[in-house]
Amino acid sequence: MKVKTNILLRIYVLYALMIISGLAVLWKVYSIQHYKDRYWLKKAEETTTRWFDIYPERGNIYTAKGDLLATSMPYYNLYIDFASAAMTDKIFESNVDSLAYYMATYFGKQSKSQYERDLSVARNAKKRGFLLRRNVTYAELREIKKWPLFREGKYKGGLVVEERLSRKNPYGTLAQRAIGIYSKDRNAVGLEAAYNNFLGGVKGAEFKQKVSNNIWIPIQNEGTVKAQSGVDIVTTLDINLQDVAENALRRALDSSQADFGCVVMMEVKTGAIKVMANMGKRSDGQYDEIQNYAVAHRSEPGSTFKAVSYLMLFDKYHLKLNDTVNIGNGSAINFHGRILRESHALPPRINVRDAFSISSNLTAAKLIDDNFKNDRNGFYKNLQRYGLTEVSGIDLAGESKPGVKKPETWSNTSLPWKAIGYEQTFSPLQILTFYNTIANGGYRVKPYLVSRIEKNGEVIKETHPKVSNVKIASDYALNSIKELMRYVVEGPKGTARSIKSDYVSIAGKTGTAKIFDPKIGKYTNDNQAMFCGFFPIENPQYSCIVMIYRPHGARRQGGNIAGPIFKELAEKSMTTNLSVAHEFVIPSEEKPEMITEVKGNVAQVKTILDRYHIHTDLSDNVSYADIKVKNAGLAIKAMPISETKIPDLKGMNLDDAFVLLENMGLRVKFNGLGKVSGQSILPGIKAKKGDEIILTLEI
Repeated sequence: MKVKTNILLRIYVLYALMIISGLAVLWKVYSIQHYKDRYWLKKAEETTTRWFDIYPERGNIYTAKGDLLATSMPYYNLYIDFASAAMTDKIFESNVDSLAYYMATYFGKQSKSQYERDLSVARNAKKRGFLLRRNVTYAELREIKKWPLFREGKYKGGLVVEERLSRKNPYGTLAQRAIGIYSKDRNAVGLEAAYNNFLGGVKGAEFKQKVSNNIWIPIQNEGTVKAQSGVDIVTTLDINLQDVAENALRRALDSSQADFGCVVMMEVKTGAIKVMANMGKRSDGQYDEIQNYAVAHRSEPGSTFKAVSYLMLFDKYHLKLNDTVNIGNGSAINFHGRILRESHALPPRINVRDAFSISSNLTAAKLIDDNFKNDRNGFYKNLQRYGLTEVSGIDLAGESKPGVKKPETWSNTSLPWKAIGYEQTFSPLQILTFYNTIANGGYRVKPYLVSRIEKNGEVIKETHPKVSNVKIASDYALNSIKELMRYVVEGPKGTARSIKSDYVSIAGKTGTAKIFDPKIGKYTNDNQAMFCGFFPIENPQYSCIVMIYRPHGARRQGGNIAGPIFKELAEKSMTTNLSVAHEFVIPSEEKPEMITEVKGNVAQVKTILDRYHIHTDLSDNVSYADIKVKNAGLAIKAMPISETKIPDLKGMNLDDAFVLLENMGLRVKFNGLGKVSGQSILPGIKAKKGDEIILTLEI
């Protein structure tokens, strides 16, 4: 009985011990999960490893002349891995004193002794991610790698380099919206977005280990994939003209306290965009490149659309410039129950040339209504042929589609109002593209901002101008509308007569449209001011549009606020892009009256211009130029040099004349001193090798 009791007692004790052990295990599990979970999670995080993306260096963005618009600047965060197996105590101890000295001297935040203590504590703790310095430049990194300890090498020195790339625009906000932004965290815009597949490169990957303080440090792994850098893009932009446009636009916006504005200028023959400036008012009242209004903003163009209406009339109905139009009492006309009013009273009859130049609403509306009221489809098809029912196709994301409804949705009064630029919306770029078509003789050209894509200086893709092979209208119609646009600027009553230039001929059309407020369902007294045109008239090189939205004050019309910006840009562009056939007169308060004419190589001509503080860039294919003094200033013209015909040498230095003539194989003799005043073989005569030419020189 006693034995049985002892056995049962042992069993009970063993059972109790098992229960206590089980409870202890359960308590430990519970304790780990609920009381020490943060401790163990922290321990787990400290030993976590995973793959990280390596973001490649983005390609650069350049102007047409090679100026850098956007680039990626590398910055580095530096750490020391004191747990590196290759860093022995001997290596550390022999370098720590000197390293602390360099840190105190270079960083200056602590004393040498404090830096030395921090380094020793981190070494004793085998700290893997001791922060040395954040946001170090590449030049600084090169110097730091030469410091004591780090010069022992990557593993013995324990230096861990974490690269970060920062996108920089060397010209600040200049052309900022055209250049754009690319970020995985927000909406990408501009060229950075449109050409990201080229600029962005290919991501790599590296293996990192997480150490204390949420710091991840790279660890060696054979599977590391290097990132492939992006390629460069070369734009069509001209940084000098862009600067002129932005400054002029900012002044106009400041003076009128307008909401926003834009300027776009492009080459007539190619569609290459030379200027794309956009400015909007910030909450603090200052202006900045907030949005690409030139591409994304869509509005009723007002009277700039009259060029579209008149082109239709010239093309289909052979309207004549001197034809007169009956506009009733000259103040208002009732179109199918809706009254259209003129901004100021006109005579009952007015000819086409005058009506366009003063921007008569009644004349344009009556002509279109009379001729197209039974042919609405014809009006719409003309818009299609002119490219005004579709986007321009520029190589930027976010272009607004024209707001042009089909004829079946039009009311009885739609045609008269469409004729003067209402009931349809376009972006400034789309209006400019139409005007550019007029300027280049009727052929539509697709605008573009990127001329080529390069990798290490080698062209891998090039943009070629895309020009339609179908004319939008007859030569008669195109020449007639050009004449009307010229008269807007040069006519005695033209709405843009104030921008007539003594230095470049301008053709264009003003537009002052009332702004519709959808909240109140009617038009307000606020305006959108616009001027669109091209220059020089004789051989159009550039087309341009200026738009100012909701200006205030006295200058609120297209002719007096948008026009002056156009004029300034036109004059500037002609001084920086002189061609062989064009002469441009630059006003100069200080003219070299002792010089009647100077001819010489481009370097000599520029020296003279610099003396009078005049900047110009002659075309690449120009070697010699001619300066004459005229009443208005200095007239500059590139000299056409033929390989076979004798040039006009009058006014040229003897050394320049010698080079030219000897290169043609002529024997040169001269009499007198100074510049060439006469030549024995007249200009334009075909030169024969071995012929003798005698130059007369005068001081």
